[in-house]
Amino acid sequence: MHFLLIIKKVFLERYRMDENKNEFVRETIKDKPINRKKIYRKFLVAAGSAICFAVIFCAITALLLPHLLKRRGLMLAEADTQTATETQPQPTQTQVQETQTQKPDPVVVDPTLSLEDYQKLQTQLYKIGQTANKSIVVITSVTNDTDWFNDSYESEGEGSGVIISENSKVFYILTEQKLIHGSDGVRVTFIDNTTVDAQVIGADKNIGLAVIAVKKDDMQDTTLGRVAIAQTGSAASVTPGTIVIALGSPLGSSFSVLTGTVTATNLEASIVDHNFKVFSTDIVSNSSGSGILINTDGEMIGVVMQGISDEGNTITAVTMTNLETMIDLLTGGKTIPSLGLSVSTVTSKIANEYNLPTGVYIKSVQMESLGAKAGLQVGDIITQMNGEEITTADQYGEVLLAIEQGSTLNMVVQRKGADGYADITYKITIGEK
Repeated sequence: MHFLLIIKKVFLERYRMDENKNEFVRETIKDKPINRKKIYRKFLVAAGSAICFAVIFCAITALLLPHLLKRRGLMLAEADTQTATETQPQPTQTQVQETQTQKPDPVVVDPTLSLEDYQKLQTQLYKIGQTANKSIVVITSVTNDTDWFNDSYESEGEGSGVIISENSKVFYILTEQKLIHGSDGVRVTFIDNTTVDAQVIGADKNIGLAVIAVKKDDMQDTTLGRVAIAQTGSAASVTPGTIVIALGSPLGSSFSVLTGTVTATNLEASIVDHNFKVFSTDIVSNSSGSGILINTDGEMIGVVMQGISDEGNTITAVTMTNLETMIDLLTGGKTIPSLGLSVSTVTSKIANEYNLPTGVYIKSVQMESLGAKAGLQVGDIITQMNGEEITTADQYGEVLLAIEQGSTLNMVVQRKGADGYADITYKITIGEK
C-alpha cells in the first residue's frame, strides 16, 4: 500500500511538471512579425494589374463602339432631326461657330431609282412623245425613171417632217432638202396613216432644209382633227443632263420615240454663211436618220441635221433659235440670201495676238458664189455691211438674212497688202446668179 502511495505521488508531481512546462510554452510563443515591404509589393502588383485592365478595356471599347452603334442602326432619323430642330432654340453666333467646327458623320441618302420608278419615268416620257407625234409626218419622195428595157418605174425615198405652221388653206411642213431634191412628187403620211400629195414651197441646199405644204381640202376631217402644229420652245435652259425626246425617224423607223439626255451644249457647226449653235445627245441614230428634239414639255427645241457635226452615231441638233429666220423665209417661198462664204469671228484676243483687224475673217469662198463673183478672197476681214459695223460671225449672218432679194449689199473688207491692211468696198446685188 505504501508503495502505491509513493507511485501516485511521483505520478502527480510528474503531471504538475508537464502542466507547468506546457504553460511555459504557451506563454513564450510570439506572433510572427508583419513584413510590410512584401505587403506593399503585393499592393503595387494588384494596382498595376487593375490599371492595365482599365486601359485595355477603354481601348477596346473605343475601337468597337462605333462599329457596334452603326451595326445596330443607332443613327438619327430624319424625322427626329426635324422635330429636334423645331423644338430647339436658334443658336447664337458663337454657338454656330462652335458647331461648325464639329464634323458629324454625314447621313447618306441613296438616290438610286428602282426598276419600277425607272419604268414609270420611261412610260411618262413615251406618252409625251406620243402626244407630240401628232405633229410628225412621213415624207415620201417619188422619182420616175426607166430601166434598161425602157420600162418606167418609181423609186422612193423616205424621211420625216414636222408640221410647223398653217393658214386657212394649208399646213406647212419642215423637212430635209436632200429628201425632196430632184423628186417628181412628194407625199405626206400623217399619224393616222392617211396620205396626201404635197408641193415644195422653198428649199435651200446650204442649210439642208426645205418647207413643203399640203392642202387642207385634200385631208380627211378625221385627219384634220388628229394632227397638231409643233410648239417651239427655247433651248436657253438646255444644259448637259437635260432629258430630251427624239421624234421622227432617227433610226429610220417612222414615228419613233427615243429618249436620252443632252451631253454637250457648247458645240458649234459651220455651214455656208452661218455658224450654228448645236447640242449633242446620247441618243443613237444612223446616217439617214431625221427628226426633231423636244423637251419634257413637248416643245420642239432642235432639228436633227445629219452630217452637220462629227459626233458619230448619236443625234446632234441645231437649236431653233438659229433656224427660225431661215424657216420663215422658206415658208414664204423666198430664197435664203447667201454669199457663199465660210467665216469666223476675229476676237480682240486673236486680233492682238496675230496683229489683225477685228471683224469677221473669210476662211473660204465657194466657187461661182456671189462672194467669189464679187471678188472676195480668203483672208479678207469683213468690217462693215450696209453701214453697220460687223464684229462677229453671228452678226454677219443676221445682217445677210435681213437683206431682201434684189437689194444691193455694200460691204467693206480689210485686205492685207504690202503696206498692211487697207479698206476695200464691194457692191453686191443679192439674188443675182
